[in-house]
Amino acid sequence: MSHLSLRRWLVPVATVAFAFGIFGAFSAPQNAAVSAAPSAEECSWSTVDRQSTGHYHAASAYDSVNKAIYYFGGVDQSGDASSFLGSLDVSDPDVTKASLSSVRPGGLPQLYGSAGFFRADKTDPDNSAAYFVGGSRDAAMGEGDGEGSVYRYTPKTNNIDVLSAGGNLPDVLFGAVAYDPEGDQAIFYGGTGQCSAIDEPSNSQCRGGSAFGTRVLTFDASGGATWSAASAGSGPGQVFGNSMVYDSKNKQMLLFGGTTDGSRANGDVWSLSLAPNIGTWTKYASGGPRARFFHSAAFDASRGWMIINGGVASGLHSNRENTFDDTWALDVNDNANPMWVNLGTSPQGTKVRVGATMDYAADATSAVLHGGRSQFQPTGNRPTGNSDGLICAVVPDTPTPGPTNTPAPRPTSGPGGGGSVPWTPPAAEPAACPKLQGRVPDAVVQATLGNAPSDYMLCNPNAPIGPDNLYRDKLSLQDMNKPYHPIFNRLQWKCGCQ
Repeated sequence: MSHLSLRRWLVPVATVAFAFGIFGAFSAPQNAAVSAAPSAEECSWSTVDRQSTGHYHAASAYDSVNKAIYYFGGVDQSGDASSFLGSLDVSDPDVTKASLSSVRPGGLPQLYGSAGFFRADKTDPDNSAAYFVGGSRDAAMGEGDGEGSVYRYTPKTNNIDVLSAGGNLPDVLFGAVAYDPEGDQAIFYGGTGQCSAIDEPSNSQCRGGSAFGTRVLTFDASGGATWSAASAGSGPGQVFGNSMVYDSKNKQMLLFGGTTDGSRANGDVWSLSLAPNIGTWTKYASGGPRARFFHSAAFDASRGWMIINGGVASGLHSNRENTFDDTWALDVNDNANPMWVNLGTSPQGTKVRVGATMDYAADATSAVLHGGRSQFQPTGNRPTGNSDGLICAVVPDTPTPGPTNTPAPRPTSGPGGGGSVPWTPPAAEPAACPKLQGRVPDAVVQATLGNAPSDYMLCNPNAPIGPDNLYRDKLSLQDMNKPYHPIFNRLQWKCGCQ
């Protein structure tokens, strides 16, 4: 099992909007600022299941009833569309015990570029099913025609069929879909009508996303479904290779990334409010990870994070392809002030993953990454069949501890000299430095002040206490020139305030 610790850095959404060359004007929620909870977590990727063969551009869906993740289709090692359907058992709270098995219902199509979601049927759990939307049957050069079918896999009967839905979905692949359980509806956005999985965009038809707008698949009490177009505004525009997750904390869809032509990537996050009704797309956050497409994403409901990994920045399907191996999380616990968290790069862990899938396994409170390919190779891509779990451990947010050998106070002579009048050291006066205001969450400052040490370290612990050597009783940052971080730039007791 490979294991790699990933460093976590907080990135102010408002202050670095153009630091990474993100396309488009910056527009984030009002008062966007750095914020953090009184504790933080360090995360690491661990390989939980290894497979000798793999695929990329597959679809996936997390089954909340049977505690499994289903993987559908994709492109295999030979560059052909695959008829794979797999089930990863994630019922154990220890995600490293997850195991993948092949599911073989009759009638499996060969598709790649689909998008998946799972719907738990509240009326009849036996009818709960995974749905796979769109895709293409031919990955060859110059090919890649999309289709508007929706395939439904019902685990109870191990049956796959084509959903008979009212309305229609245009022929599409490389779009994104997410399910809203509150409204019993799936939202689909993005995609393109034709795109080969191995050809350069300049030689194929995937030079631009299609103007499909926002499509909604609504279910009724009898299990019937109907497609309709939502008046949700232009939003991210004509993109494909984007991701979308359902933010259960704020009842909204979050869409990230995508490309219009296979070269220029988008790095913005867009939000679509779902309560009480479907609203319009609004710019939600910018300035975190570099712009990308064909990345993977999932929403970690236990932490309030949208997690993304990997993807392509430019040069799709060419020797100029610019890929990523990093992992980021968008903390949305404060909906008005989303905060990007850089979980780090993973050259020894997940490596480059293009066209991978990511889902959140609720029982294990872990995001699970599966499949994907390495950087494009004209002689043949190298897809992986591995599944990796993102494991996070809490690191308490406490001030840096001082030495335990604080010298006891020693009587010294008073100002009058002669040693006849003992000098009495004043009591410590714990206080927060004024410059912490607005830079460190007030709850963190107050909690730290409430747990102030009973014995403070002296300014110079190697010298006796005296009028010029008192206590480190002022709460400050390790480095006041850097943003607060609960691990890498935490609160610290100092002699005075800068």
